[in-house]
Amino acid sequence: MAVISREAEGDRPSTDVQAPTGRPDVSLPGSIALVILLHAHLLNRLPVASRLWKSIYGAISRRVSKPVSVHVHGYSFVQPFGYTYPVYARWFPHLNDPLLELVHEAARHRGRAVRVVDVGAAIGDTAILLASNCQDDVCQIVCIEGDETFFALLSVNLACLGNARAIRAVLGERDGEAPSLVKVHPGTASALA
Repeated sequence: MAVISREAEGDRPSTDVQAPTGRPDVSLPGSIALVILLHAHLLNRLPVASRLWKSIYGAISRRVSKPVSVHVHGYSFVQPFGYTYPVYARWFPHLNDPLLELVHEAARHRGRAVRVVDVGAAIGDTAILLASNCQDDVCQIVCIEGDETFFALLSVNLACLGNARAIRAVLGERDGEAPSLVKVHPGTASALA
């Protein structure tokens, strides 16, 4: 697998890209709305309330353009409003248990902490999950993200972790220029070949 750089010609894709300084300007109303919706997630067990919740979430997601601040796994981080990880983390509290077990067992088997590489790291939620739950099992987390918007948020979110590194790149079959990343919805981006 080759690294396909999204940086200017001549930049080395294997090096870290300068991270933005400071937290981005966040939407306070969007952050408050997300916190309220996250705390109301149990309503999704009722069919009528679930449709209403999803309708409100979708409507707000389309209107909030600035990042929002959210608290997950003991860390406060910034994300696009439509980034669904905090929602799924509350709906399915054991969603990431297999990943946590894999990291723990890999460290136990090797007899030392392991390095984790997160390709398509988005905003760094996996790094934050591992920092919160597997601190002694991970010596370094390398986060690779190609989307410019996500990379900026990733860099800010990793600043609180001493063992995390962000690299802006897209991985593909061959070296060269990366195709444009397309936002399917506010929470993800995909490369089109």
